[in-house]
Amino acid sequence: PATYTSEDISSEMLPISRTRLSEHIGDASYAKVESALLKLGIKKDIVQHLKPWMAIYALASSPRWDKRDPIMDHLLFENAANAKQAIYEVEGLKNLYAAHYDFPIDAQVSLLRDRLRNKRTHKDIESMHLAYLGENLDQMLVLSTKFISEESLYKQLDKVYLKHALYIRNVVMAFKMLPLFREKGAFVAVGALHLHGEQGVLGQLEAYGYKAERVALLKK
Repeated sequence: PATYTSEDISSEMLPISRTRLSEHIGDASYAKVESALLKLGIKKDIVQHLKPWMAIYALASSPRWDKRDPIMDHLLFENAANAKQAIYEVEGLKNLYAAHYDFPIDAQVSLLRDRLRNKRTHKDIESMHLAYLGENLDQMLVLSTKFISEESLYKQLDKVYLKHALYIRNVVMAFKMLPLFREKGAFVAVGALHLHGEQGVLGQLEAYGYKAERVALLKK
């Protein structure tokens, strides 16, 4: 919800353990992560205590995002509140953390180092934007894991990353939608990649007996 600020969220993303991010990835890699995240406004003492998977997410932020621009999540939340609609969340912060609970630390570290080597550029953001406008979820999925190296561990890391970044979360989201649909129906907004494939939210809902029907975007 819009009531969360980036600082509030960052504070809640501290690990339970007392280990520091630099202990996992080494001082040289940590210096690069810290430099990048300080530019995004994340405080230095918070950066040091982020889990590797959360640093990966933070580094994926748009390199040209302007904090004055509205965020879609916030707009939807505020519009619903202004219309006095009942508001529910299909994924809270605790659910997000739980989805990454058993994310192997060695995979987290490898993926974080890949993210450092293959930073998201303006061109990458534009490609993702065009794929979104073209309603091409397959291409969006490919672009979302573009930073993962093409080495022998690629397929393994790709599988692990998608499991925690998407698939586990999809199961929880779909499950939390069920009572809303059974009671009175609901408008639900999720990130586009959560719709992808049989393991996506729509696939999960169909497994519960619901039928998904695609509605084409209005073209100008």
